Amino acid sequence: MRKVVAALGLGLAISCAPKVQTTALMPANHMEASQIKTVTVLPFTVEDRLIGKESVEFASQVEAALASVIIDGKPYFKLIDRLTINRVIQEQKFNMSGLVNQDDVAKIGKLVDAKGVYTGVLHPIKKGEDSYTEKRVECKEKNRCIEKYVICIRRTLTFSFTPRLVDVETGRVVYSRTISAHQVSHGCQDTSPPASFEQMENDARQIALREFVRDVAPYYTTVTLELMDSKDNIQSKEDKERFSSALDFAKKGRMDRACSMWEEIYERNKNSISLNYNLGVCKEISGKPAEALNFYKKADQLTKKPDELINKALKRASELLKR
Repeated sequence: MRKVVAALGLGLAISCAPKVQTTALMPANHMEASQIKTVTVLPFTVEDRLIGKESVEFASQVEAALASVIIDGKPYFKLIDRLTINRVIQEQKFNMSGLVNQDDVAKIGKLVDAKGVYTGVLHPIKKGEDSYTEKRVECKEKNRCIEKYVICIRRTLTFSFTPRLVDVETGRVVYSRTISAHQVSHGCQDTSPPASFEQMENDARQIALREFVRDVAPYYTTVTLELMDSKDNIQSKEDKERFSSALDFAKKGRMDRACSMWEEIYERNKNSISLNYNLGVCKEISGKPAEALNFYKKADQLTKKPDELINKALKRASELLKR
């Protein structure tokens, strides 16, 4: 159930309408990668070094990140389990260092019935630490203050990896880019110490993995969208009441019910600007930008002059489709 919080918005071109804050489903940043859902994850190489414990552990973290993607209450990816992968590698006598070979990666994917295989490169972590001083002023008595300097430490850490997705059917790399996350932590002698490099690395890994997931899978985010409340071109008294009731549901956090009610009266009121626009919002928050764009275009065609709200919606939906 999507949580919606509504508040009254400012006057719009058509009428004074509610503004809704809702959780919307956004398309993946790389659409082609997101369409490959039955996948497996192979160990990542560590720059030029052979695959080892660190590579296998990071592959498990990537696998866990993909497994955490839940859309509409269901796992988005079907992941081939690790035991199956290890068994195939052993049976086929693949050299672990050879798993960087694109043809071998695709072959392993076919043997385990995967549609795509994730692998890539884990780059060395970059760490830095330097000290500096900060001035402090202590006043023990009125007009009797002393200055002193304390030693402080600044730590920096950059974590980066380059994931790669191979389409098993074609053997083609459909997605690959380097993702980096930077962490900075400060601490002084008289304050809390800086975070440990271990903690900074863990935080940076999680940030980078979240960015990776947004590349290859749809994701939920909070957006604020405005609705229209004009009843122009809604024909019957009953449909007008239904339209208004739907707005009341939206204001109370029930966009699911509001959208259902607007859909019920749409066939009889296709020339309503507000109804077309609001159904566009419904499709947009459901992760269907193409359908949203169609409704926004219909609303635009029904207007006699440019409407700022519709213009923003057209631009927003068009940008979502480009992903």
